[in-house]
Amino acid sequence: MPVGAKLIFTGDINIVCTVLDDSNQVEYQGKAWSISALAKHLLQVKSANGFVHFRYKDEILVERRLRLEREGKKEEDQTNRIALANVMGENENNIIGLKGKPISPATWRNFKKAGTSLIIAEWVRRIEQGEKIESIAYENGIAVSTVKEYIMHRLRYFFVCLKNGIVPEVAPDV
Repeated sequence: MPVGAKLIFTGDINIVCTVLDDSNQVEYQGKAWSISALAKHLLQVKSANGFVHFRYKDEILVERRLRLEREGKKEEDQTNRIALANVMGENENNIIGLKGKPISPATWRNFKKAGTSLIIAEWVRRIEQGEKIESIAYENGIAVSTVKEYIMHRLRYFFVCLKNGIVPEVAPDV
């Protein structure tokens, strides 16, 4: 985000902070905060990923980051993907699932999407730290069963990668 950009808190559109630098510092009510510390303060929780709780130009920061990375690497990723598929035999039509049978391309894409999602990785971290799945579901406005399914898809992604000799794509830390 450009220095001086206004970020809007997803929990209340009246809460706005200003970007102070090119890492994660923002100003709110005259005080400098890391974006995650400010999110924790506003949510009154022990742990929060600020990039999930603030918007810039109607786009949640973590989603914006992923989109910009995808756009910037689109051509490079396509070349790398073809090379990797040729070397390792990976393509969406011959991925072997956990039961030893090929899985559909759509199933593989679902596993991969969950496995590389920063948001789902954050949910897993929060659950590992003792937070209840119910609170994550409530916070995101989705069913508990849906949160559990996303987490299971994330685990399946890593297991399927291991089974097929695929190096998992790991999203950068937020």
